[in-house]
Amino acid sequence: MTRTRTLNEGWLRFYKPYAEDKDSALPPLTEGQKVNVKRVLMKENFTKPPARYNPRTLLMKMEKEEIGTKATRAGIIQTLYDRKYIRGSEA
Repeated sequence: MTRTRTLNEGWLRFYKPYAEDKDSALPPLTEGQKVNVKRVLMKENFTKPPARYNPRTLLMKMEKEEIGTKATRAGIIQTLYDRKYIRGSEA
């Protein structure tokens, strides 16, 4: 049976009511008690930012959120490029 423990909660402490703690609880131990340890694995994980929008994914997001109409969405995206709110390859 694998048991884990998070040493530093980081941002999780702010999301206790919303984030589920996936660590399986360690059994109660007393000082001096001997435990058979088969393996210790130390991992350091970092969160990854969401993928950046490109013109296609931006258009899909606008459709999902019902921003603009089919006729105006391309113009909205072009205005964002013109005003340099977004940059990169234009559609």
